[in-house]
Amino acid sequence: MCDVLRSNFEDEFPRIEEAINRAKFIAIDSEFTGLRINNKVRPSLFDDGAQRYGQLKSGVSQFQICQFGVSAFVKEENENKYTAYTFNFHIFPSSFGPIDPRFMCQVSSLEFLCTFNFDFNKFIYEGVPFLNRMQEQQLRSILRNQSLFDGQERDVDEDALQKACSEVAEWVVEAKDGDTKLINRPKRVADFILHEELLQRFDNIWPERQAQLNPVILVTKVPVGQRKKLEDMNENSQEYQEERMVNLLKGFSRVIDLISNSKKPLIGHNMLLDLMLIHDKFYLPLPDDYLTFKKNIHQLFPCIIDTKHFSSEIRKSVEDSGLLKSTSLGTLYEEMDSDLGKGIVLCQPAIHHAPGYRKYVDGTAYHEAGFDSFAAGYVFLRMCHMHSLYGLSSMQAAPLEFSHYMTKTKPFHNNINMIRAAIDHICLDGADPPSRRPQWLHVQSRTYKLKTVKLARLFSSHGSVDIKMLGERKALVAVANYRVAKDILKSFHNHEQIKVAKYNIWRHSPVVRGVMWTGLALSGGICLWALFSSQKKD
Repeated sequence: MCDVLRSNFEDEFPRIEEAINRAKFIAIDSEFTGLRINNKVRPSLFDDGAQRYGQLKSGVSQFQICQFGVSAFVKEENENKYTAYTFNFHIFPSSFGPIDPRFMCQVSSLEFLCTFNFDFNKFIYEGVPFLNRMQEQQLRSILRNQSLFDGQERDVDEDALQKACSEVAEWVVEAKDGDTKLINRPKRVADFILHEELLQRFDNIWPERQAQLNPVILVTKVPVGQRKKLEDMNENSQEYQEERMVNLLKGFSRVIDLISNSKKPLIGHNMLLDLMLIHDKFYLPLPDDYLTFKKNIHQLFPCIIDTKHFSSEIRKSVEDSGLLKSTSLGTLYEEMDSDLGKGIVLCQPAIHHAPGYRKYVDGTAYHEAGFDSFAAGYVFLRMCHMHSLYGLSSMQAAPLEFSHYMTKTKPFHNNINMIRAAIDHICLDGADPPSRRPQWLHVQSRTYKLKTVKLARLFSSHGSVDIKMLGERKALVAVANYRVAKDILKSFHNHEQIKVAKYNIWRHSPVVRGVMWTGLALSGGICLWALFSSQKKD
């Protein structure tokens, strides 16, 4: 694993790019500052895909990713072996002029991160910046129009900036052409702003950033004519400097662009929140329309495989193996990394960490985004091979190409797991599937007013349920599975106080019943009018 911070991001970027370009697939994971903006919004067995998206959208726009893991799995040529290049990015938004992001934190989420030794200093002090495309466009407009230099939109230490410029002004009076001076950049003044401010104030100097002496700018006194030539040179042009500033502030968003442009399969575990955060923080603010969100994500990443959904779908086919008893990432990783997991079928591919990326060789680091991204990729490869060969004889087993895995897993592509919902997954490249849950139960009180808490307590002993009130004496109950529905119907058959039945839209929906009775009334009225009219003519 490689820890990527603001201070080493540019040095690591070429290695990140090479790993992504060489990879057969890329696994990701993210950690964030919160999950819900209030306690009223909770997952419910009544939720479909659009409803769940709407519930999560407001929270996603206000919370922030604090750590992002990327693990690129490279297939070694002529070997049944994959090498994982894992990067653990600490990311934090930067302010620049009017671009000044705000985000919320949820205490329980931060406490959870503390439990796993999350380093908040790296998050805030050393986090790699990022921009979504709307912010990037805004930044380019600011730089192109030089609106930062009218003193209205920039958030900098103006006194410190003035002090640095005054230091140059005093020096340039006595300096000769060719003389140089090192200027220390103040902490709260971006080097781009100091660079451009010096260019605007003085026409006989040339400032250059000194990468090896950062944060220092080398100022050279030059004739006015030479200044024009320097400005026209490519690496010293305003356009070049603007592009450099944009790349600096885009930071981690460039990694997401690399992954998107590669069109490699994207692997993750229970990915809905990850994908919504990626859309909002690195692409565009989340759209109100659920279908637009699905379309956008599918265009960015044409092939996504959620290991939570994948494991849920294949667990029945391998239930006698003793594996996939749970679909949590930690349990899956421990099972698939056990002797049983690695030996359940023959010719398993070897999976190793790349040289220099070996932090996770001797242990786990759950809920560190880098490790969880590696774990998701590891579990994916192991399950692919097991799903391809389980049940076949040893004579039929053989090392398999990655293309075979992709063909075998095609039914699970672009299906993203939904926890505690009416449907078990959403489909990014088509219509969401119908619900596989039992039909709702309709509850009606015979004697007293119904209370959500009391009903939940009454039914939850049979299994997982959610309640939706339909008034003071009626309610709907959504259940997790058919066993729970059967147990509730059996237990409350002929109950003295409440009547429980399978929900029937014609019998139990007040809207449908109202429409039906209105229709009957209208048709009856028309019949009477027709009868009266015919009698009148006679």
